[in-house]
This record gives sequence, structure tokens and C-alpha cells, in this order.
Amino acid sequence: MRNILLTLAREDKLDLLPTVAQSFEQYSQSSARPLTGEVISAIELDDQQRAKITNDLRARYGDRLELRFSADPSLIGGLIIRIGDQVLDNSLRARLSAVQRNMLAS
Repeated sequence: MRNILLTLAREDKLDLLPTVAQSFEQYSQSSARPLTGEVISAIELDDQQRAKITNDLRARYGDRLELRFSADPSLIGGLIIRIGDQVLDNSLRARLSAVQRNMLAS
């Protein structure tokens, strides 16, 4: 907090202090809400697979992570994981598309 105040004072921006305080308040309130995520697989996952994925992702993102699981046969295989604004596309469809792009670029 001290560093923020010193930086604002040094840059002659103390008039921004109410905005900084408001932004910090919004951030602290948003961090208390659950983080939602989505896991899309090519086939329906069983309870053991869901539990493993949930445990692994909660270890990385915290216990407030809530996941929704769905299936999309067009993925062929693998998973797409969306958490907040992060997307991990490890589907076979995405890998094949990358191979195709590489072949066309060569």
C-alpha cells in the first residue's frame, strides 16, 4: 500500500487514489466468488475421471473452482478445458488442424 501511495505521489497522480481503491475493492470481491470452468471431452467421462480432473485443476486453481463437464464427439479425442479466460485445447481435432496448417505452410 505504501508503494502505491508513493508511486502515485511521485507521478503527481494522487487524484487517481479513489479509482485505485475502487478497483482494488472490486478485485477483492471478485476473488471471493467461485471460479467456473468447463471440461469438454470427446466422450462422457466416468466419475473417477471427473474426480481426477477436478482434483488436478483445483490443485492448480484453488478449491473455489466449479467445473461443468460435457461431451462433444467432434473432438475425436482429448479435452478442451476452459477456466476463466484461459483455454487449453488438447483435443485431437486441434492437433490434426495444426498438422494440416503445417503441411499447407510447407
